[in-house]
Amino acid sequence: MQPPGTEQESETSPIYSKPEPEPQPTEPEPQPTEPELQPTEQEQQPTEQEPQPTVQAEIRTDAQRPSFKSWVHAHPFCFSSLVVIVVLSILTVIIVPSAVCSTAGCGSSKNDNEPESIANSLRLLVRFTEPDASVAKLLPLLSKYFNTTKLGSSRLEVLQFEDGKFLTEVKNLLKAKYADKLDTLGDDFVLSSGTTVQVPLTALLSPEAPPQPEAPIQPAQPFAPNMPPISDTEVIASRGRRSAQAVLDSTKPDPFEPLMWHLKAVNAAEAWALTRGLPEVIVAVMDGGIDIEHPDLKGNIWVNKDEIPDNGIDDDRNGYIDDVYGYDFAGPCTVDWRSTISPPPAPATTSAPPPSAAAGRSLLQSRRSPPPPPRSPPPPRSPPPPFNANPVDRLWSPFECGSDNDPRPDKPMDNGHGTHVAGIVAAVRGNKIGGAGLAPRVRIMVLKVADPWNNFYASNVFAAYDYALKMGAHVLTNSFGPRQPVFNPTAFQKAEAARQELLYTRAVQPLADKGVLLVAAAGNENSNLDGLRDVGMNYLPCTLDLPNVLCVGASDNATKLWQEVFYNRDIGTNYGPRTVDIAAPGVRVLSTTPFGDSVTGNYDLKSGSSMAAPLVSGVAALVLSVLGAESGNFFQAARAKSILLESGTTQTGLQVVTQRTVDAARAVQTAQAFGIDGVHLLAPMSVDVAAKSGALLRSLTESYYRLSAAMVATLEADVAKAPHVSSPALTTLGLTPFATAARPAAGALRGFKHNGADVMVAIRGHLNLPSRGVYGLRVASTSPLALIAVTVGQRRLSWKVQTAGSTYEARLQVDTAPAWFEFEVLYAGVADGIEYAWSFPSSFNYWGPLPEGWLVTATMAPAKPLPYVPRDMPTARNAPAFHVTAAVGGFQLLWSAMPANSTQLDATGSSPADPAAAIVFNPNFLSTLSPDQHYSYSVFVDELAFSTSTTFVSALAGGAITASRADAGALAEAGSGPVYGIATTYIQSIVDGLSAVAFRVTCTHCQLYLDGLLFHETVDAAYVPGFPALPTTTTRITPCVTLDPVRNANATGVNRPRHQLQIRFATTSRSSAAGLAIQHGACTSPDLDAFMSMRPIMAPAPWYRASSAPSSAANGSIQCDAWDSDAVGQPEYMQLANIPRPEDVPPLARFRMPNTRATSFVCPVGQLCAAGRNFTTTTNNVLPQNSLPSSLYVRCWAWMGRGFRSGLVTVYLSDRLPTVVYLAGQQVFRSGDWTVVRQSRAPNTTFLSGNFRQIMAVEWHGVSPFSWLSMTEGRVDFPSDVSVSIPIDTSFFAPAP
Repeated sequence: MQPPGTEQESETSPIYSKPEPEPQPTEPEPQPTEPELQPTEQEQQPTEQEPQPTVQAEIRTDAQRPSFKSWVHAHPFCFSSLVVIVVLSILTVIIVPSAVCSTAGCGSSKNDNEPESIANSLRLLVRFTEPDASVAKLLPLLSKYFNTTKLGSSRLEVLQFEDGKFLTEVKNLLKAKYADKLDTLGDDFVLSSGTTVQVPLTALLSPEAPPQPEAPIQPAQPFAPNMPPISDTEVIASRGRRSAQAVLDSTKPDPFEPLMWHLKAVNAAEAWALTRGLPEVIVAVMDGGIDIEHPDLKGNIWVNKDEIPDNGIDDDRNGYIDDVYGYDFAGPCTVDWRSTISPPPAPATTSAPPPSAAAGRSLLQSRRSPPPPPRSPPPPRSPPPPFNANPVDRLWSPFECGSDNDPRPDKPMDNGHGTHVAGIVAAVRGNKIGGAGLAPRVRIMVLKVADPWNNFYASNVFAAYDYALKMGAHVLTNSFGPRQPVFNPTAFQKAEAARQELLYTRAVQPLADKGVLLVAAAGNENSNLDGLRDVGMNYLPCTLDLPNVLCVGASDNATKLWQEVFYNRDIGTNYGPRTVDIAAPGVRVLSTTPFGDSVTGNYDLKSGSSMAAPLVSGVAALVLSVLGAESGNFFQAARAKSILLESGTTQTGLQVVTQRTVDAARAVQTAQAFGIDGVHLLAPMSVDVAAKSGALLRSLTESYYRLSAAMVATLEADVAKAPHVSSPALTTLGLTPFATAARPAAGALRGFKHNGADVMVAIRGHLNLPSRGVYGLRVASTSPLALIAVTVGQRRLSWKVQTAGSTYEARLQVDTAPAWFEFEVLYAGVADGIEYAWSFPSSFNYWGPLPEGWLVTATMAPAKPLPYVPRDMPTARNAPAFHVTAAVGGFQLLWSAMPANSTQLDATGSSPADPAAAIVFNPNFLSTLSPDQHYSYSVFVDELAFSTSTTFVSALAGGAITASRADAGALAEAGSGPVYGIATTYIQSIVDGLSAVAFRVTCTHCQLYLDGLLFHETVDAAYVPGFPALPTTTTRITPCVTLDPVRNANATGVNRPRHQLQIRFATTSRSSAAGLAIQHGACTSPDLDAFMSMRPIMAPAPWYRASSAPSSAANGSIQCDAWDSDAVGQPEYMQLANIPRPEDVPPLARFRMPNTRATSFVCPVGQLCAAGRNFTTTTNNVLPQNSLPSSLYVRCWAWMGRGFRSGLVTVYLSDRLPTVVYLAGQQVFRSGDWTVVRQSRAPNTTFLSGNFRQIMAVEWHGVSPFSWLSMTEGRVDFPSDVSVSIPIDTSFFAPAP
């Protein structure tokens, strides 16, 4: 339809004709980075040229609907025409290709691995190693077949061809003749903004809207109580708000702000108390165009002040004519480089002369495609000059299909994505219209890089990067990425991905060099992007490995990663603990959308990482506004990125690198503190570490990482460039530790287990600061500071160089106290070590150590009882005299001997003199031990008090009490070579209040763990593994341990928490002093003589010492308890559930074995064949059937006076059901986990000298009442013969409940 006042042009006029857009058969359907709902009927806006008729909905029954047959009768002519068209179409499909093949020939089919969209590109991206090199200079004879543009910042050349044959020829010649000059070469490629989930605004405003569980605002109260009442001149509509007032006051909220839950989620109000952004800060939104006339945006649109609007002249000589608000690099036409070339669209007026033949050919002239649907009318402009007015041969020239200076969206194809993104960043606040952006005073540079079909061609994106850098943008927001991640790539796809990543790196590197931050959306395929890296693929630009790129995922209002079901398919944000940096709110985000009038404006809800990325861009703009307020330097990408990542709110388990969501208030506060003489505002941990932990260990953990040659080279370059600045390359991301250790929290960081140029150690702990104020941290090292990075309270510290250039100071601001803070030191090229000292708010000029207990390592979990161990020990009330407890606790020693013929090579590749010792005394060996692995022997002793190798070897063989009763075989094995193992006991506080203890340990080579956390290590640093000289035996005092720092009111008396204390050891009888001993003492006394026996702090354990040996006349017993799935919780298939203790969750039913109702396997139907004293039954035999659910969790247990015969045990049904067997402190059998082999790990020999008993427990998970419960020992399989079931002899005893 013609606009009023226009004349109909002749169809023969190719210049002024306006044909409708043709379909693009070779272009796939757009897949926007966020899945996008289509607008509802009432959301669709009719264009001005084509008013939409009102459609009245009508509901018909099936009987009322006209059939196809009736339609044919009613329309015979239409039906006949349709048949003729179908027949002609079929003939055309058959005949035309045949004719073409017979005359022109049909090429062979392409390699299936090569996507056609890449093979058919008519654009080539080239970069040479030499700055002055160009394709036109190297291939002058072919230069007439392409046009070219060279991007000044990245030196990337974009070549445009009209014929793919010439593109292929140029590419082949460059590879063949100039490979030594090529940096990178690749075809243009396409990205997409993905699919954005769009919800009508009425979902928040209408009480009839379907419930949205994520929505933080209740529809019943759409506005905050302090909102002004809505007057007659203010109308709230489903897509906009009309206001009679336009007084701007950014301190006052706009009407839609209460609906913008994302602002509250990032603490925008607190951030705005410090800054709302500066207009000098520019955020470039690279998207599908922005409605620059939107009333909530136009006040914050960036303006190129050096460009005179609409004069057709490149006033600022940046290569772009009339780029007042930015630029449209994609244009209003689809640009897939394969469209049929047709005449260009008409210029704005007809007064300009035609292009001169002498003018340089514009690349755009070679890629003309049908004009787009009508766009919104551009501002009045003067006639364009002749094309030869700008002699530069460029691709991005105005007035051609493919680019222009009107960066607004393409109407009506645009989905509002770019305008929505812009509003999230910087919608105007205080104009009483709509809502507010997160940075409501910064400026938006509009860079349109997508065509109407949502294609983001890399060449357009790279040109926009170049433009943004040239025109002074400080933050770029990129809410686009690949059309689809490829997790099973072909070799061709991997090679293409590598080329594309190199091209992208070259385009973005100049931004990094300048200090421009690029914020990229992670995408919405609900996929783990770590998997892409693992298969050699990428997700550009999100996964670019550059210091200025920040990858953002979307979180919901529950601070979890966004995930939902959309049209019966799972969608959600992409994530990745090694790839996606941080998360930000991105669900049901309310923001601006285009094509409203100049007073009302449109608004809508969208979900996706495309919404999260601009939110982070807004926070970045606020941070830069603070960082550069005084200096005017807003190009601080690295610092802004660090602040954004370190100031986020920790969400434990969130599948992003930082495990954090963005926090605008903390970020701005951190930036402000940094601006005050370099003070770092510390971010406290979100939990009370003391209350959460069962123990606080006054030690620090160490993790050692091996650095690649490339990383070592990077660090060396950073040392040469800036030796007094911590290298940004220092990170553990993507690295796996090869060794662990522990050291006391007090004192210098010296004496490392491993060192070398390719070694990095991470030293970590928890810091408790009790007072608010400014603290100081001073470090000194002979190593360059570039190799040291210290992070406190999520802040990587920047340093001031002090005397001699080897001492550095940092200042730390604490606003919340008392509070806990994360503490980490990364030290690469481990050498001499690091010394450090602190100053405090009350005495800032005093430097010294931290007070005892301020720096610790916390277990971050309470001490939990073993669920299969009963709370109460046998007493005279419930047990025969010989089973009554004589003493709780004691130690279980699990040990094996290392065979003397073990193979091990030393550093020279030669076999060492003592290969067995080379293994067990390796500094990393003890960390590989586990209590659940197989050991040859298990022995129980009252104390570890063996000062010589003779007494220790005798104890290992069962002779701790009486040496003459030691087993000869075990004695010989323990004395023949080095032995290794684990000694375990359980301890508890001797009082109900705070208790802190230390331990005195004598060993040759040992580690101490409390509740699974390493806190002490004794290693002979002078020992060389494998050489004749053995390591020495020493006595050392461990760091102090605070047990139960915050005691639960119920955790008193017998309910005091029980902590597992584990000593992993290696020793040898070849040294007479190689014993093993441990004592405990109060932390207040450093005197070695103040240490005493472990007995006073020993707690009940999975073993105890009974009064005497069991009577041969006594009957054995086993207690069985059963729970239903409601009490236990339904585990995943073939996985183990957590069956509780009977004292904590009463069982559904209980029975004892032997049981007179128990039956054996082999029994005729209908008969009762008593199982006798064999351990075999079904639950329906021994319990009333009408009380049992279909699925049961059964645990049978007893105190056992021996071990399993030959160390072998197996459970019936273990090949079909999850089962587990515990013996003392070990899990000796398990089934139901696909990664676990059903094999017994019980010790071959068990010594229970001194009347020790150990717990035995067997569990069946998810069995039916008719399933057989049975186990056997001494064999690895379970035949049907009932005689192999384990006999319930006098070795088993379970107190009656």
